Amino acid sequence: MSAKRRKTMSEAELDVSQRDDDASTTSNASEEITHNNIPPLASIPPELFDEIMSYFPILPLTWYYGTSPTKVPDLRFFERTYILRVLSLTCKALRRITLPRLWSRLDTCCVPENWRRVWYKYVMQALKRKADGVAAADPSLRVHVRTLAIELSKFEYKNILPSIPKLLLSLPSLHTIQILNLSTPDAGSLIRACPNVTHVRCAEGTGIALIGALKHCKCEVLDGMIDWVKEPKLMQRLVNSAPKLATLEMRHPVRWGTDPDYLNLSTYIAPAKWAQIIPTASGLKNLRTFILTFATAKEAPSDIISVAAAREVLMNSALPVPKKLVVRRILPPHYAELAPPYVVVDEELMSSVTEIITPSGY
Repeated sequence: MSAKRRKTMSEAELDVSQRDDDASTTSNASEEITHNNIPPLASIPPELFDEIMSYFPILPLTWYYGTSPTKVPDLRFFERTYILRVLSLTCKALRRITLPRLWSRLDTCCVPENWRRVWYKYVMQALKRKADGVAAADPSLRVHVRTLAIELSKFEYKNILPSIPKLLLSLPSLHTIQILNLSTPDAGSLIRACPNVTHVRCAEGTGIALIGALKHCKCEVLDGMIDWVKEPKLMQRLVNSAPKLATLEMRHPVRWGTDPDYLNLSTYIAPAKWAQIIPTASGLKNLRTFILTFATAKEAPSDIISVAAAREVLMNSALPVPKKLVVRRILPPHYAELAPPYVVVDEELMSSVTEIITPSGY
């Protein structure tokens, strides 16, 4: 995508609430649609339209704060939103197709190039604008929202924080909340605002506040980058906070670097110590799936010990159902080449092995 096109897309995001409201108002116009004025794109099967749009990437749920060269996502992840918005403003026939898809996800983390140095201001101001705009939008559009992606900083946090519950209450069909960065200790307040959440993913950090807050929800799946070594009692805290947890991933945190070899090194966690922590997971009486994710292609001796410890937890479980032990190896995001234009390659799954553990007599 050219620099000029990126600029246009970014500026369109600046006033997203107003643009979406304009689109919703126009979509209710009484203009008549006939076969003569329907553009070809509006007449193709919905499945084909979705297939076309799938070629434009959206922000992956495996986007981690520490594995990005910048603290905000690349603008390429918002091309789909930009294209759908432009199409929705062309004619009523295309609006009927594009508006439900445009409103299927809301992002407040699309930061224009000229704001990237002060991204922490922009994302919070965008959150406030989005909350106000969505609350005033047509309910028939709000019902389409399934995913909300936001990024938080400390900028005017206390003043803008009330916008989050306001936004959540206006989205009756919301399924996924993706928080890219949480530079505050208020994970508890966010979890309490979502008491029915069942899947929580940690984007980076120690996970202390997040795991403690799980007692306020119905978490059944926990994954992501959590520093299990820095706080040795963290696994026991998880057992106490999420007794109904059915799926747990332990992922090797990595930091952003300039090449894969650097990314495979972690200066603040030692997975070799996982074997000492994993046995405590036996307190999770409903654990059915245990996932270990390593950021190296080559298996280390400590990996073997950790996998054995996880296997023992599942084998000794009194839960009378088959359990899964999944060992994954991933290549974290990295530069494709160490020269301009510095194309970033997303996380890649190198291998995944699943072992089914059945209880005796099953």
